[in-house]
Amino acid sequence: MVATLDQKIPFTYRRKKADGTFALYVRASLRGRRAVAPLSNDWLKSQGLRPVKDLIGRAAAVHAALLKKLEGNLGKPVVGRIRLSAAIEDFLDAHENLASFRQISRSQRNRRRSVLVLGANQRKSFLDFMRDPLLDQIEARDLRRFEAYIERLGYSQESLRSYLADVRRFLAWCVQTEILAVDPCSAGRYTLPPGAELREEESGYPVHFVDTLLKVSRSFPTVHRAVMVVSLSGLRRGEHLRLTRESIQGHALLIAGARKNRRRQLAYRMVPIPTKLQHFLGRLVLKPGAFVATGTTTPLSEAGIRSAVRRFTAKTGIHFSLQRLRRTYAQRLRDLGLEEGIIARRMGNSPRTLKRWYVVPSAEPLTLEEERALTLGTVARPRRLRNQ
Repeated sequence: MVATLDQKIPFTYRRKKADGTFALYVRASLRGRRAVAPLSNDWLKSQGLRPVKDLIGRAAAVHAALLKKLEGNLGKPVVGRIRLSAAIEDFLDAHENLASFRQISRSQRNRRRSVLVLGANQRKSFLDFMRDPLLDQIEARDLRRFEAYIERLGYSQESLRSYLADVRRFLAWCVQTEILAVDPCSAGRYTLPPGAELREEESGYPVHFVDTLLKVSRSFPTVHRAVMVVSLSGLRRGEHLRLTRESIQGHALLIAGARKNRRRQLAYRMVPIPTKLQHFLGRLVLKPGAFVATGTTTPLSEAGIRSAVRRFTAKTGIHFSLQRLRRTYAQRLRDLGLEEGIIARRMGNSPRTLKRWYVVPSAEPLTLEEERALTLGTVARPRRLRNQ
């Protein structure tokens, strides 16, 4: 009966006594600080509170008293050293108490819980691997040992990187909440393992095509950083697109990715990116749900450029019209001497639509400088935007 009480009563866990019996305790945490008290009316009386007969009501009363005590100690520094298990539990609790617009997905929460606490059939969790030391005893070499352990189990490169990213995110949270003084990742110069590279057996693309992608990505790192996240292409979480520069009629980029669903084709429309928007996107940090673009006119999906315009407008207050951008780009290609059929195929529209947009050839031929300006755009030094 006692073994199931901690599962039925909220905020409660059981602790084994010396005589083999179990006692119930209530646990509360607030901004990295934690407090524990026995689930008893005697403790409530010692705090000047009324006893509660019902077990669930008593647990709620003890938990409320502990939270009130923690709120009074918020301004004081954390005293004492805590163990890894306690810090992980506070970290996971902090994920549950966030507002809905700040909450990460349930699959991410379950993965972090699996990596830090639960583990899998053949993989130990970070807590079991470290054997629950004091939090400030964790060093960068321990993270390297954990990385080597997961790598020996045969996990993919993307899984290895995501597992270690969860551990690093947990340690950074400990530093932010002031329960850890120094981040072992920065102190020991620990870096995450690299992401997976394209291989023929994984991607389904020919060998020469994959070799070209890898060679271009090494010689043009700026181009290779132009990564669109999976939400823009239908890929699963953790699978990123690799954009690389290729000579397709002198303009386009080849888009390829190591994806599980190889039959699904990607169809992107040519959409221009204004110079200001290019600089803004180039300075963004790559996060899930966002993407980074190169500093040149780049073919992106219509959904992708619409998302970029929306983010840019929210950040700077400068409004761009997607339809106006597409018309401007079509007129640029027409001014360069391209035929209507080629422009229509690149834009994903028909020549009839281009005529409805009033895309007509220029009255006078362009000079070499004007063609270069239209092709490359006016590259100005990016103005540093605030809150970046």
